[in-house]
Amino acid sequence: MKRGHPSFLKKALYGLGALVILAVVSFLVLFLWPYPDNSDPSWSPDGTRIAFTRHSEIWVMNADGTNQTKLLDSGQCPNWSPDGTKIAFISETFDVWIMNTDGSNQTKLTSDAQEIFCLAWSPDGTKIALEVNGDIWVMNADGSNQTRLTYTQAYDGGPAWSPDGTKIAFCSVSEDNGDIWVMNADGSNQTRLAYTEAWDGGPAWSPDGTRIAFQSASDSSSNIWVMNADGANETNLTTGSGWHESPVWSPDGSRIAFVISEGNIGPGSGRRICVMNADGTNQTKLTK
Repeated sequence: MKRGHPSFLKKALYGLGALVILAVVSFLVLFLWPYPDNSDPSWSPDGTRIAFTRHSEIWVMNADGTNQTKLLDSGQCPNWSPDGTKIAFISETFDVWIMNTDGSNQTKLTSDAQEIFCLAWSPDGTKIALEVNGDIWVMNADGSNQTRLTYTQAYDGGPAWSPDGTKIAFCSVSEDNGDIWVMNADGSNQTRLAYTEAWDGGPAWSPDGTRIAFQSASDSSSNIWVMNADGANETNLTTGSGWHESPVWSPDGSRIAFVISEGNIGPGSGRRICVMNADGTNQTKLTK
């Protein structure tokens, strides 16, 4: 038999093989692609670096997004101490740990069976507020004197200290609706600030204590808003599709870092750390 072009059967087999390869590649791209998963931004007190969570690891980068460095293989919700020497974080067992800013000297602060999901240092560095099983707690910075502050039927979380340390803002979720509340640092005088049909959460005080940034979500999107510390003058800073969440002010009050989620599947989707001016302009992605 003379050599020539492949037979029809061979062509069909080649085509089938190509389709199989294409299907496998499509599966890998759509379902096993390493989506960017960045969250929990936290500014260093001098404003030069941002700690964040990436795929359940603790990372740190310069404030312009350069020099991204992994500190820990496991952890979430990093939070800088006010003096800039320590980072507190939550372990995979939902305990609070503290470490040096280079990842060394890791020390466990909590050791009970309660699950902790969020934390925040007090401005003077002596206390840490916690979200524990749907209530706000506070403890000394060494883990001692753990005290419960909220006793409601709602789910309370996301504590944020006012710059003078006298108040704590938080989100209270009840009947699928979240609102921003504020209370004294001892848990007294709990007052609702934002009351809308949207889900409001993630409060963050401006460094001068006059404003609170937060996220407000509908069924299909979430955006970053800002309001006066008394709840007045709500202003939307971000627009468009996707989920904008976890706002945190830079120490000088000029910028706000936040997280944006642009999709659920496929290349380009996932969560990224972004930064914008305090008025919502100049939104820039720091992580890919």
